[in-house]
Amino acid sequence: MIGDDVKGKMSISLRNVPWDLAFQTILDTRGLQKIEKDGVIRIVSNDQLLKEREAQARVEESKLKAETEIRAKAAEAKLKEQEAIARERAVELELAQLKARGPLKEETIRLAYADPEDIEKTLLGILGQLPAGIAPTVPSGPPPIAAPPFSALYGTAQAPGAPAPTPTPTAEILAKGITIRAHKPTNSIFIRHYEADLERIKKLIREKLDIPLPQVKIEARLNELNRTDFFALGVSWGGAAVRRLTTGGDVLVGQGVSGQRNTAATIPPIIAPTGGIPPVFFGEPGNNPNSTLANVLPVSATTGLPLGGNIVNFPILPGTFGTPASIAFGLISRKLNINLVLDALEAENKTTSLSKPEVVTTENAKATISLGAEIPYATVSSAGTQVQFKEALLKLEVTPTVIKESGEITRVKMIVNVENNSQGALVPTTGGTVPSINRRSATTQVVVKEGETLAIGGIRQRDVAETVSKVPFFGDIPVLGLLFRSKSRTTDPNRELVVFITPYVLKLDVVQAPPAEQPKK
Repeated sequence: MIGDDVKGKMSISLRNVPWDLAFQTILDTRGLQKIEKDGVIRIVSNDQLLKEREAQARVEESKLKAETEIRAKAAEAKLKEQEAIARERAVELELAQLKARGPLKEETIRLAYADPEDIEKTLLGILGQLPAGIAPTVPSGPPPIAAPPFSALYGTAQAPGAPAPTPTPTAEILAKGITIRAHKPTNSIFIRHYEADLERIKKLIREKLDIPLPQVKIEARLNELNRTDFFALGVSWGGAAVRRLTTGGDVLVGQGVSGQRNTAATIPPIIAPTGGIPPVFFGEPGNNPNSTLANVLPVSATTGLPLGGNIVNFPILPGTFGTPASIAFGLISRKLNINLVLDALEAENKTTSLSKPEVVTTENAKATISLGAEIPYATVSSAGTQVQFKEALLKLEVTPTVIKESGEITRVKMIVNVENNSQGALVPTTGGTVPSINRRSATTQVVVKEGETLAIGGIRQRDVAETVSKVPFFGDIPVLGLLFRSKSRTTDPNRELVVFITPYVLKLDVVQAPPAEQPKK
């Protein structure tokens, strides 16, 4: 079969040449091609063959594209159907869980020890609920999905016998929701929750939350000591290092070691505070001639905590605290009866006891001890003269946490904040003269054994006494009275105000919390 585009004549002379070779020679010479299919041979030009092949390629491409689109839409429809099935199963599972948790119930629980507002916040955080109460959420039913795989191409078909709509919680449940409320006046907490969850919540409150907390007695002593006696007192000042507070930095409170000291040539590194002035290492002979390399206090390089207990009889030097604005912390072993030592010094008039306050607080509750005065001053305004007051206090704030370890050893972690405020210079204002307040404060966190004493020093004061001696009448005569009177001035710059804090964990029998009330019907 010869195509319409094949025309013309050709003369060729062949001898002893096979016909197929001669035929192919003619096709090659005239730019023709033969296409053999089903026993039929077609003769077409190269251009015609190229056009036919391009057309065939376009047809194949269109066919492939259509098939690809069909497969993609079929897969999409199948995926939507699977998602719908998954949503439906999730709804069924949630409804089954709601059914297993039982109906919503309400109960009011009266607490014995815990604060209801704290319990409310804790429960809301555990249950992941909003403070205002929430209603149970149920996913909506699945959207209608066309029957796969060709419905996406040829339209949506409604499946016969469509399933009934998914059941949802009743309007009463949705209206009430889940609620946890604290009632401060009655120290109670109101809970509306599913029955099974309510039982678990009650057990959690009864066994873990509403329980008696350890009580800690904080014994404090405020003493004025002569600095000479103060330096000889057995206090491990900071143990490892204390950073001076001349620039308002923090205090690094370390702890010494008791018993066997480190005698090796090398010692574990001492972790220094970051930022601020470098710490003063009292274990270095250059800073404290009373110590040698053999009694440098080792500290764990990994935890920063001491490798042992506390060391006593480790004197400090007058320059340890730097300036009078410094506040330092130290530890005294419970083996040393600090009360006995202070009483002995007081009997020899070497110390003055200003106060011996004691306060009992529960674990993680702040205890405050303050000592000082309110400074009155007058201000003048259009409303008249008013007398106001400013506080100049030595205030201690201690927040204890009881740490129970193996055996009978009990440690107490204390967050201690000390403020030493004193009257400063008088500042003239338009309404009068107002006293300024010099404020010094420091905050630390320290772990001590029960019965150990935390010493807070560096609160220095300078006492100046002026004495006038004169002969009656003659000493008051102007000019000539100088011959009959004398004036002496004494200064005692070596007075140190030291605060000693000793925690004790009270061993008291605590009445167990009453059983939870039965739910109200």
